[in-house]
Amino acid sequence: MPNRSFVLLVCMLLLAACDVSSSEPITPMPSDISSVSTPVVGPIQPAPVPQDEHGTMVASIYRDGHWDIYALSAPGELLRRYTFGEGDNRAPVWSPDGRRIAFESKRDHNWDVYAMDADGANLKRLTSHARFDGSPSWSPDGKQIAFTSDRDGDLDIWLMNSDGTNARNLTPKSPAQDFDPSWSPDGKQIAFTSMRDGNKEIYLMSSDGTNVRNLTQSKTSDDEQPAWSPDGKRIAFVSERNGARELYVLDLSAPQNWTRVTQFAYHQSPAWMDDSTLLFVAQSYEGQVLCSITMSQNKTVPLSFDHLRYREPDWSAHADVSRDDASLKRNSPPLFNEKTVPNPPNRPDRHNFVRLNNVSVIVPMLSDAVDDSFYALRQRVLTESGWDFLGSLSEAARPLTFKSNASDYLSWHKVGRAFDTQQDVLTPQGRMMEVAREDVRGETYWRVYLKTAKQDGTQGEPLREILWDVSEATRARLVGRGGIPKGIPFGYYVDFTELARQYGWARISSHSEPAFDWHREFQAIEYWHYQKSDGLLWWQALHEVYKPEEIGDLFSYENLTKQKYNVLTMMQKGIPLPTDVLSKLQSIQP
Repeated sequence: MPNRSFVLLVCMLLLAACDVSSSEPITPMPSDISSVSTPVVGPIQPAPVPQDEHGTMVASIYRDGHWDIYALSAPGELLRRYTFGEGDNRAPVWSPDGRRIAFESKRDHNWDVYAMDADGANLKRLTSHARFDGSPSWSPDGKQIAFTSDRDGDLDIWLMNSDGTNARNLTPKSPAQDFDPSWSPDGKQIAFTSMRDGNKEIYLMSSDGTNVRNLTQSKTSDDEQPAWSPDGKRIAFVSERNGARELYVLDLSAPQNWTRVTQFAYHQSPAWMDDSTLLFVAQSYEGQVLCSITMSQNKTVPLSFDHLRYREPDWSAHADVSRDDASLKRNSPPLFNEKTVPNPPNRPDRHNFVRLNNVSVIVPMLSDAVDDSFYALRQRVLTESGWDFLGSLSEAARPLTFKSNASDYLSWHKVGRAFDTQQDVLTPQGRMMEVAREDVRGETYWRVYLKTAKQDGTQGEPLREILWDVSEATRARLVGRGGIPKGIPFGYYVDFTELARQYGWARISSHSEPAFDWHREFQAIEYWHYQKSDGLLWWQALHEVYKPEEIGDLFSYENLTKQKYNVLTMMQKGIPLPTDVLSKLQSIQP
């Protein structure tokens, strides 16, 4: 079998489009589907923290089925866990003196701003509105907090005292979405992201809401997530102006002069450590890695190596957080438990196909190795969105011999580890399913959002990502473009792609081969396809559910070669290759 690391270096993932059926209206289902839980993840084992480091980070980290707040040392070692799965907890920010942390949380069933001491004590809920409140930012004197809220019907920048009193809207006259405030070090201005010009731009305003102006003036790209440098002279932000989601820094004395800080990846959430160093999160195929970059040296340093997912870091040179091993070793309740039916002693490693209960799809089957995670995901989506979105699929399992021009012959559907959602879903309230485009390391992915059945703030949250119109009518009108951006709609949505990932179900990228390009071929978009490999190669997963005599030579090197199947793709899938072919491939220097 080919070496896995070599495979990952030299192979491109080539998964084909899947057949789908037409969508149909669905209605909310309040009933429970199943109660399942996941194996407990082992406790985090933090590395020793250097004693000569000063200052502390906070970040939201995904673990045990929720985003929670953690403190970290400057080199990235975990120091303390503050929250334990009481709903998602995100966007932590230090108070100017490093003694308090403000953050957004859904622990009481809708999003509000909370604050706590640096040791986790004295937790206080600062907002109690039914609508979304989040993205807090402290004023430099620590007396006020700017935050994002949709209390007045759309996202606006709000201001309140640090104890939660005297909340008022700073952008009441803006009908567009305004969000992600960042306070200037002198306390006189607030930077924020706005959709006022039809795309995301960085705006400035005085801290009383007056003197609003567009800072970035970029009509053809999206700029967002501003972060003010400690000296008040520059603003870091995220932009897609060069075709990738990267970090930029502009000089406030000449805003038209901006510097590209990172390159060729998918970066977000900038936060300054000092006037030359930025924290940020790098999106990769496998996760969200915490990094820092020293701009004077053009040097990027990864700070996380624990395979956890990070978001929204913040830094304080004044915070002094002691290590709390007990908090780091605590586990929240698991999400699900994948139960499998034992097989005969002669094939203990083999799994069966099992029938999906109450799922509308042509072949309602998945591998016994993944069906519990599917049911758990289905229940979670129902609970969070109010819709039984996964109660109707366009495809699940496929026969071994299935073959089509618009489908991968080595599809994960054949091993019972993939499902396709509907392409579109209509509800009594209108369109429920939306997609947003994400370009990661040269490949196009799609994030699926579901408009919630309840629009009162108890389900989902407001969107801050620009959606895409990939409808047949639009694609027919704009041939070769694959669709167009259509802005950020009002309302509350659930990120289905994020929920699927939490249960181990991964999306795949759109196809961009000359003969099968998503810009021209709708079936190549693939936003509906999710699969779960559990770290297995396709060939290994195949032998989990089929005996060798059932497989025969359907997927032999010789048979696949006759079908003109790419040899690198065969290698990536784990197909056994002849010794001479394998030796030749391994001699290639990546």
